[in-house]
Amino acid sequence: MNRTRVALPVVVAACLLTTIDSSAVLMPGGDAARGRALAESVCAACHGADGNSDDPRYPKLAGQGARYLVDQLRAFKDQGQRRASGVMGAMAVNLTQAEMRDVAAYFSGRIPRGTGTDASMSQRLLVQGQSIYRRGIAHEQVPACASCHALDGTGLPPEFPRLAGQHEAYLAAQLVDFRSERRNSNPNQMMSWIAHKLSDRDIQAVAGYIARMP
Repeated sequence: MNRTRVALPVVVAACLLTTIDSSAVLMPGGDAARGRALAESVCAACHGADGNSDDPRYPKLAGQGARYLVDQLRAFKDQGQRRASGVMGAMAVNLTQAEMRDVAAYFSGRIPRGTGTDASMSQRLLVQGQSIYRRGIAHEQVPACASCHALDGTGLPPEFPRLAGQHEAYLAAQLVDFRSERRNSNPNQMMSWIAHKLSDRDIQAVAGYIARMP
């Protein structure tokens, strides 16, 4: 596979530069009331009516950036190599652009609650996860997750999503998908490049740490 290798400072700079945008881009126009009706009738079974999924297989959407949600729905709707999912592809394929904006406006306004932890975690693994998130892995040229997702895990809209409190199992699965390039719905394939440098233990550690963030 031909993957472009980007130096650590360039990756971090790209993260910071892509967050400079207008309010219109940060929050696409959408009707939250219409979005709520759609969320309760279509999305609630997996993601919860308020976007706080109880099932670790499905991500929490509450408080997620509206633009990010729209972009991911478009990736699912394309049903291509960016983000393949039989379930979400079938859900998104019939959504109009207006419906995507509506449901994104609704979920982005919900309050995230609870944590996505699936089991106990050793203190040693938690410390490792915190180190990766806050400082990266210098000898592997892995940048700190915080450089794109913020120190508190709330994300840097519009490109970089909220991670704090997300389900541990879901986070780990997405990192594995980025590493295998099953998922490519990320700016300049940065996450694929980073995930290729993460071991299974690195993924377990950082996913567990993020899930335990408030």
